[in-house]
Amino acid sequence: MTVGTEGFGRLTGFGLQYGPEGFPAGGRHGTERFKSEHREFSPMRARARPAPLMIEGAPGGHLPAGPCKETQEQHEECALSNESLANLLKEERRFAPPAELAAAANVTAAAYAQASEDRLGFWAEQARRLSWAVEPTETLDWSNPPFAKWFADGKLNVAYNCVDRHVEAGNGDRVAIHFEGEPGDSRSITYAQLKDEVSRAANALLELGVTKGDRVAVYLPMIAEAVVAILACARIGATHSVVFGGFSAAAARPSTT
Repeated sequence: MTVGTEGFGRLTGFGLQYGPEGFPAGGRHGTERFKSEHREFSPMRARARPAPLMIEGAPGGHLPAGPCKETQEQHEECALSNESLANLLKEERRFAPPAELAAAANVTAAAYAQASEDRLGFWAEQARRLSWAVEPTETLDWSNPPFAKWFADGKLNVAYNCVDRHVEAGNGDRVAIHFEGEPGDSRSITYAQLKDEVSRAANALLELGVTKGDRVAVYLPMIAEAVVAILACARIGATHSVVFGGFSAAAARPSTT
């Protein structure tokens, strides 16, 4: 999986390898090829650290932190490469959105200020925007830290909140999903159409014997039908697990058993 362009890194398995093979294309000499060692990568790290560079033909392979054990010209080049890689890990620029876009934003700076002053009150207010079968009386249950329970005594249906209530509010003709396929195909599905599709899929699951509390593995590529299947599970109260459609059936079988 590629993350960025040349010099930004490549995810390999569970590690992050800095720089594709040959970066920075051998420099001016065209003889040395720089490579980076495989480094452990953790998604919990805010920023990864660059791996030590290696140079083919150099003593021991590793490029020391001090002066390079090569010619002065090669030392200057490797020092410049080290500095360039370090600069890739530091970004302090800010890009403000266009004024007209910011003016129409759903969340503004005022919301952040409100949440900072009273976070529980803020989230209680956001919860009231949903449609509840049973209104919650408690915002946060922190009686057993570090296990947090939000709106524990409330009940709602996720599929109803995602689809049905928008149709009931008169927005059934608005687009809920706009799908762009890799071959260039496209589809626009309105809330009313999505409601019909989800209802059909939910009835199909019920006919197959799936009931509330059952577990359903959704094995589909990233297409609109995957969303329909997930919402159908939510509608009938079944727990769903999405299996990446790129896996073969044999590879996916251990994940679903």
